Amino acid sequence: MLNSNLPESELLKSLLEPLLEDFKYWFERSTTLLETEEIPFLSGEDQSDLLARVKQAQQEVGAAKALF
Repeated sequence: MLNSNLPESELLKSLLEPLLEDFKYWFERSTTLLETEEIPFLSGEDQSDLLARVKQAQQEVGAAKALF
């Protein structure tokens, strides 16, 4: 349970830090999967598009962490 007596910056940090780490982990896993495996229900073009979107999301998470 979160401590309601924490200052806003500490509360924000306690919420955002684990969330950003989760995003980072799952985007890395998705990138690895999309780069190394053929996904049967996706066309090659769709898989490439999804990979590009995941990489973009990774960059955005990195930017959010840097700003944070």
